[in-house]
Amino acid sequence: MKTCLGIAGRGAAVSETNRSNVSRTQAANMNFRGTRHSTKAFTLLELMAVICAIGVVAFFLFMPRLNSGCKAKAPQINCVNNLKQVGLSFRLWAGDHGDKFPMQVSVADGGTMERSTQGVVFPHFTMMSNELGVPKIVACPADKKRTVATNFVSLADANVSYFVCLNARDGSNPEMWLAGDWNV
Repeated sequence: MKTCLGIAGRGAAVSETNRSNVSRTQAANMNFRGTRHSTKAFTLLELMAVICAIGVVAFFLFMPRLNSGCKAKAPQINCVNNLKQVGLSFRLWAGDHGDKFPMQVSVADGGTMERSTQGVVFPHFTMMSNELGVPKIVACPADKKRTVATNFVSLADANVSYFVCLNARDGSNPEMWLAGDWNV
């Protein structure tokens, strides 16, 4: 009887007569008993981590293309915000002048009624300079034809993007247009 030593140092006794009955794989298994076989493969967790990493990289690659519509809308949103400020300024001015807008009050009383027939819009906004605060509000960022005035003294129609409805009345018809913009 011969003794075979395996890698782990354990012996397995195989008799000469039984040797022919033992296949090679069984003998190999007997010799490698006690050793660990390691296979090189991804686990499910590692596979999910790789897929997530690829997804994050793809997201950041395509992100600028998805945001291009948002960047185009930003100037229009600023125009709407400016129109809101203009509307609030008209309401504040009317609150101080007997609930009448500048185009309904005579020039002698601090309004712009007589200047309304001249076809210019900037005097209405100049009259409300205290309520508006800065002339930047009357220039829509989406309107590339208009430049922003530095102050209300130099304000002209070339600096104003918005129109004024001369028929607007404070409180009589809340759905009537007060001011507007063609760029919105």
